[in-house]
Amino acid sequence: MSQVRAIVIAGFVTLLGAPFAASAERIFCESRDYHRNYCPTGGNIASARLVVQQSQAACIQGRTWGYDSNGIWVTQGCSGEFDYRWNRPPPMPGPGPGRQVECDSQNYQQQFCPAGRRVSRAWLVEQRSQAPCINGQTWGFQGNGIWVNQGCSAVFAFEGR
Repeated sequence: MSQVRAIVIAGFVTLLGAPFAASAERIFCESRDYHRNYCPTGGNIASARLVVQQSQAACIQGRTWGYDSNGIWVTQGCSGEFDYRWNRPPPMPGPGPGRQVECDSQNYQQQFCPAGRRVSRAWLVEQRSQAPCINGQTWGFQGNGIWVNQGCSAVFAFEGR
């Protein structure tokens, strides 16, 4: 019986140490001057968690931060980086060219990387920089490509027409 209990405890500890989700994305959100701020994620998210608190003010889920299906909100001075998981994960890019683009912010300058078609949705596949790649802050998409700045370097997948 004690072996079964040890296996159950080991499995639980493994789950606690597991990453939040393979498809989790990260966003920075801050309450400036203790005002409420809403940070849209651009999709239908299922869950979120505070990863790195960057404020001295308390970040307490349900009181000074929370989320709904479209984004994360903060108030009363809470600021930090949040992981969120899609309710429906973005589709994996299919094989072949044109579904992924690598984009590098060299010398922390903004860079636009053409995708060859109009981008309707994009997501980070592989971050290659030590500088954070935060959707809507250090990377995003517009028109027919992906933009990066502040040192973000990554491979992005996208859907488009």
